[in-house]
Amino acid sequence: MPDGVELAGAVAGAPDKPVEVASVSGAEEQSWSVALAWGGTLASPSLKGSTAAYPNAWPGIDLMVKASRDGFEQSFVLKDRASVEAYVQGQAGDLVTWDLPILVEGVTAREVEGERIEFVDAQGAVVSTFEAPMAWDAYMDEASREHTNHVDLGVSIAGQDAGVVTLRLEVPRSWLMASDRVLLVTVDPVYAAGNQKASFDAYVQSNISSDRSSEQELKVGTYDGTNVARSFLGFPTSAEAPWVSFRGQDASKARYVQSGTVPGQPLGRIPWRRAAEP
Repeated sequence: MPDGVELAGAVAGAPDKPVEVASVSGAEEQSWSVALAWGGTLASPSLKGSTAAYPNAWPGIDLMVKASRDGFEQSFVLKDRASVEAYVQGQAGDLVTWDLPILVEGVTAREVEGERIEFVDAQGAVVSTFEAPMAWDAYMDEASREHTNHVDLGVSIAGQDAGVVTLRLEVPRSWLMASDRVLLVTVDPVYAAGNQKASFDAYVQSNISSDRSSEQELKVGTYDGTNVARSFLGFPTSAEAPWVSFRGQDASKARYVQSGTVPGQPLGRIPWRRAAEP
């Protein structure tokens, strides 16, 4: 578990007094913290590795919190259609929403084009972000072994007062309630602490428009000849952060890598180097 990340056990909060579930704080010389909170009760989670599963945060909907290398990944898992229908009952319009209380200290939140939320310290520096969320269902594509029925979600600030920021997640009702939706459905926003990252790694994919730089995986290639992924890896090169040895963990070789359109062709590499600061 990364330094500064803490996950809670059982939670007993209230709508007017949410309680921390997962939190990230700055280094010793930085006095800030950001915490996912809950305005109700959560039973003690089951633990698997760095993931805590809180059952039935809402009836039939589990809250999952995973500590990552640069923060935590929080998701909701919608387990059955009856529970989904019960949750959306009473919500009008084209969007289904979730409101999440976030406890902050030493930072304020600002919205960036409805795509992500940035947390800014007193000096105006962005110390962490709440990345654009995505939702997907349980269907798995046979070629890529990935959940390809996905949709980008909206994220906005619904309120900010007295150290509590309320974030609102929005999923299209037409996507969530589609007759061919395959449950389980996962709604997956990601929180990342900027000061935790020693380097910046990210992938882009032609059928995904949102920022996925805080995910814990990198992708390269295509599995169908149409959707293409590229990865960007950053390595520190300054005197303060010299090159170090590293090793990969949990690497997998997907089948589409083995059956590319140009068998035996080496992968291309395009090195980039940031210009020196003036």
